[in-house]
Amino acid sequence: MKSIPIPFFNLFTVLALILTGCDLMSSRVSQGGGSEATNGSIAGTGVYGNGEAASWSSVILRTTAYLKDTSKVDRIEIRPDALADESGDFKLDSILPGAYLIEIRDGQGRASVSSVNVARGTILNLPADTLRGVGKIEGVLEAIPGAAAPGIIQVYGMEQAVRADSMGHFSFRSLPMGRHRFHPVAALAGWAYPDFSASLDVPGATVDLGLLPLKNSPAETYSQWMRSRKILLTAGYGSAEDTLADFPILVRLDSETFDFSATDGRDIRFSGRNDRHLAFEIESYDPVRKRAEIWVAADTLIGAKPDGFLTMHWGKPGAPAASDGKRVFASNYGAAWHLRGTPDVSGRFAYADASPAAFLGEGTAVPDDPAAIGVGASFTAGQYILVPDPGALRPSVHVSISAWLRADTADTAGGEIASLGDNYGLRVLPDGNLRFFMFHDSLWREGDPAPGSVNQWKECVTTGLHLLDGEWHHVAGVFDGSLMRVYADGVEAARLARPGKVTYPYGKDLWMGRHGSGSHETDFRGILDEVRISRKALSAAWIRTEYESQKPDSRFLKFE
Repeated sequence: MKSIPIPFFNLFTVLALILTGCDLMSSRVSQGGGSEATNGSIAGTGVYGNGEAASWSSVILRTTAYLKDTSKVDRIEIRPDALADESGDFKLDSILPGAYLIEIRDGQGRASVSSVNVARGTILNLPADTLRGVGKIEGVLEAIPGAAAPGIIQVYGMEQAVRADSMGHFSFRSLPMGRHRFHPVAALAGWAYPDFSASLDVPGATVDLGLLPLKNSPAETYSQWMRSRKILLTAGYGSAEDTLADFPILVRLDSETFDFSATDGRDIRFSGRNDRHLAFEIESYDPVRKRAEIWVAADTLIGAKPDGFLTMHWGKPGAPAASDGKRVFASNYGAAWHLRGTPDVSGRFAYADASPAAFLGEGTAVPDDPAAIGVGASFTAGQYILVPDPGALRPSVHVSISAWLRADTADTAGGEIASLGDNYGLRVLPDGNLRFFMFHDSLWREGDPAPGSVNQWKECVTTGLHLLDGEWHHVAGVFDGSLMRVYADGVEAARLARPGKVTYPYGKDLWMGRHGSGSHETDFRGILDEVRISRKALSAAWIRTEYESQKPDSRFLKFE
């Protein structure tokens, strides 16, 4: 094999490393000043899946414990440790003993990473390493009170690090296939996140890790909060295999469970096991009517073991407000509308999305108080809420849509709860049943004309339901890539085998209270609350727990 001197570069390599999206190296592995007789050497080859050589690829060597300097996250520097030759061969000399990662990139979106152990005085001849397409790993760091952004995330053994944005989102867009270990660095001293790992198995795939919680909250140990109350979770809905992570539990407060004269609500906090801080959102806090609705992202719940608890803290005057729905609804929902509308300048109402996506809805539906949970939105014929082009709510597989509804009548074709264009949606029918529908055409591609065959709409319809009775009902539709399921009041009411994907030729906007085509044939007449959409196929235990914990007469919580 040929050895290529490290100082050698060419224009192709410079451009290639920039195009990878990789944070390029700022310093090489310290390789020592000895010879191959005292240290070690590595020889290898980069190839593609078809056996062709990965010619002129860049090779970067780092110890497995290496972390990129956080002060250089935004700097682009070019200094690979070696370049493969025309045959894809490379050699690295004078390597100190230890464990390393070797990363190979071709500058055209293909890469590999492998681990090696170098012993003193040995030459490692590695098997050919296959470069494949890269993938993306993303997530959300839990917010730190007082920090504009929560921190920086590094990858062990690689020249990659990214900043989380102001809402905690981060994204590594060009990671090789394989398992990667990450190290978050909190923006404020004294705060910390645990390390975490994630795997990429399919080129081009995106792995969404959801919310990554803080390991500690030293600024708020709650020792200075004068009051607290334990809240027991008294019911479980599922089996021992059902785990519900970061489940948003609804905590309702009234004059019997809480002294509203003790606080204005800003110093309210929640903790879980081991005093871990729990993210929460105060949807409403009304000391005059002595009523509050608060969403708390609970510790992991085991479906069959109703032994969890929350601790509510208050009684520290001057503590800053910490309510943040973005942290509560980041892991499991693409959008979550509480439907507490506020008037806008046009005379209509704006409806905020509590999730990090912040998809704002606007329309003529009118806030209605009280609703199933706090305030909802009231619809009559012709009234609607429109969310323009929420691109993140167009998953190809795994979609869940849910809401609370109260109605006693429907149009002759039913009442649309919510639909994204005419591509997927959930509707209550005139006889009180539910219709969950999706469009699938395996041949259609973005930019093609809209197909015309009605056989490509898939629909799952219930029988025997009577939801138009003037009472509150929780409804949901779930598609997991193989099955469509419909739930009413926490119970599966229909299922239909429909393998395939959702495709989107019929409109890009999301509508509530009106069909996604904008027609008036299925205008909803009644009240909607808590319209949520997830890019996941939520489990039966999740849907049942939503219903049982949110219903107006819920006994899910017990205040000690």
